[in-house]
Amino acid sequence: LIHTDNIKKITLINDNEVVVDEMQKNITKYIVEVSKRELTDAQSAAVPAMINCINNVERMGDRVVDISELCEVKIEKELKFSSDAIKEFKEIEETIMEMFENVIIALRDKDVKSIERIVELEDKVDLLCYTTQQNHIERLNKGTCNIDSGVIYIDMIGHLERIADHIYKMAMFTKDDLIDCK
Repeated sequence: LIHTDNIKKITLINDNEVVVDEMQKNITKYIVEVSKRELTDAQSAAVPAMINCINNVERMGDRVVDISELCEVKIEKELKFSSDAIKEFKEIEETIMEMFENVIIALRDKDVKSIERIVELEDKVDLLCYTTQQNHIERLNKGTCNIDSGVIYIDMIGHLERIADHIYKMAMFTKDDLIDCK
């Protein structure tokens, strides 16, 4: 969305968020019902981890909606980001996508190495976000960045950082679940 300024994608994002919210409710309800049955220790330990993961997925959806709303403002006000800002944004986005791919592997395969990689990538996202903010301040000082665009940009970066945090939390719950299963 940020790369294309395609306003039609905002509707799709909002529709998907409604689906994610409904899935969160239904899956949580199901897990709670299952948890009322007799479970093994490992299954009992997995219940809070699953609920926390579901909640973190929903929160990521909320962040994506927040980013789409910022994109909508950007589009409506015909604001532009510098090529450097877009490059930085893409790097953060790609790192988060790698985190997400690793959390899927960790959840599916109970893969500890994927969790370790997520920890590394989360640190990388934190550093990239910090560096991006510093670079943004430099662009403002040089006059190569519009202040209105910059406010939206920094807000988007903050949301991306929170998405990375949610993925990290999912990985930590998965790690705890793996430890409890041993």
